[in-house]
Amino acid sequence: MGGNTRSFWWAYGKICRLEYISGEAPAVFIPALLTLTSFESLLSLAVLEGVAVFAILYVTGFMVNALTDRELDLKYDSFKHEIGEATAQLGDRTVRGLLALHLAAAGALATHLAVMLQAPWLVLLVAAGAFLALAYSLDPFHLKVRGLAAHAFSLALPAFAIPFLFLYFVAARTIDAHAWMICGSFTLTHYGLTYVNQAYDFDEDMKEGVRTPPVRLGLDRALGASFAMVAVGLPLLTFSVVSLALSRAPFLAVAGPAGAAAFAVGGSALLAAGYSVPLRGILRMRAITRASASEREAVPEFHRSIRYSSFHAAGISALAVFALVLFAVTVSSSAALDAQAVQSLRVDVRGEPDRSAAGGPTADIHVDVANGGALAFPPGSVLVRVDARHAPSGGGYWSVTAPLEGGLGAGAAATATIANVPLRGEEGGTEIRVTLLVDSDGDHQGLKPAATTSLLL
Repeated sequence: MGGNTRSFWWAYGKICRLEYISGEAPAVFIPALLTLTSFESLLSLAVLEGVAVFAILYVTGFMVNALTDRELDLKYDSFKHEIGEATAQLGDRTVRGLLALHLAAAGALATHLAVMLQAPWLVLLVAAGAFLALAYSLDPFHLKVRGLAAHAFSLALPAFAIPFLFLYFVAARTIDAHAWMICGSFTLTHYGLTYVNQAYDFDEDMKEGVRTPPVRLGLDRALGASFAMVAVGLPLLTFSVVSLALSRAPFLAVAGPAGAAAFAVGGSALLAAGYSVPLRGILRMRAITRASASEREAVPEFHRSIRYSSFHAAGISALAVFALVLFAVTVSSSAALDAQAVQSLRVDVRGEPDRSAAGGPTADIHVDVANGGALAFPPGSVLVRVDARHAPSGGGYWSVTAPLEGGLGAGAAATATIANVPLRGEEGGTEIRVTLLVDSDGDHQGLKPAATTSLLL
């Protein structure tokens, strides 16, 4: 096996199934793109570490499968023969060492994330995913061939559901209803496609007695089940991600009803186009199966005319493009609101001092805010900060920040009242400074000042 094409890196790439990277890599960024609203948060250490954890675990699952199925893979005439060759070239000891390194790296990163985000359950989630990925292939569990339920449990959870929930939480710091909806429909859709992958090995698995779902169900029924799962999961996935997009307040404020409707229709069409590739492929495979003298005779034609690697890639790429567009329009919408805030928000302040209050002089501060622009600010996106300072020295001694309730429509005005602001010194000795802050992206970070005013009390 000499030569550059049979180097350590060739073998490592084969057992890690790196040919799937182009199709699967976008998947780890989808939760972040769906939930985040700024470039700063997208490139945060937490998000990058979360992506690294499941990129490592993803290829680790393939490595385990290559190790346990080495002798079986060497008997196949398909691409799996090269996986068996690569595993044999590296040797069991080297592959086990690589597995240990992968698991240690993923565990260390997950632990750091759990500490950083104060979410210790993240470590348990990663441990559960790693265990199921190992149990899928390793004895005494070998859940891959223990029946349909065990197969689904040990493949759908570690390959799709657990990584999605983990990455969604790392990005959004919560697991909300949208997370559960998208996770469930995404998992159903892509687990359905794994039946197609195992259909490629139907004849060899039959001969070796490996009872994968296509062997248990028969090739035609397995492909029918695959099509059904994708056909059910895709509409649910489309509804879930579109509803998430339409819950994004900055986007709705800038796009308006017509823009939101256009995005929903365009996004749905994009996902339908992407997932039409695997749906058409499955139908083509069923047609080949039914036209063949036996199901086993259909398999060579699968290898000649059907490219399974494009099945996941086409769907995930469409979903990734949807998420990227949503992220882009959210960021641009937030930027538009920020720009209008500086140009169009106006603030005025009035004070009602009470110098006879029992605890010392106080004042109720009334802040009048007007929006002279054409865009509406969603609820919670405009905040009022009131600072009390010693007038002679300018030293601040009291501050509060509160959201402007109910948002601020185009051309509208609103008043916020901050009660019982403590005053220091004689009349005219306290400066009340009012600053309008804008949180247009809703991440509660990096609030941007839009207008300011002050008065002496």
